[in-house]
Amino acid sequence: YKSWLFKVAINLYYDYCRKNKKSQYVVVEDYLITNERLIEEMMIAKENQLLVRRILQKVSPTFKQLLLLKYELDWSYKQIAEYIDMKPEAVKTYLARARKTFKEMYRRECNEKNE
Repeated sequence: YKSWLFKVAINLYYDYCRKNKKSQYVVVEDYLITNERLIEEMMIAKENQLLVRRILQKVSPTFKQLLLLKYELDWSYKQIAEYIDMKPEAVKTYLARARKTFKEMYRRECNEKNE
């Protein structure tokens, strides 16, 4: 639906430019519009993904495992607890610590990158 709307908007813009020949316009090729995202958005997403992976390599193996099981595989606390032989309450506690550690490292990494 979004790609259709985007295409309609582009065509309306082209019509507007044809009527007002003073304006110049740039043709946006269809191959530049992929899966409702522009290439710039895809590059930013890829860069963020690399940053997340880099930070995951720095956290403790336990935290990394918990974060991947919860957010990559979308496992429940109960599933994680059974898999790593822990109580679900302990999983929640460790995951909270893992998230906090990850967030701090992420913020630090982003601040260093922006300086």
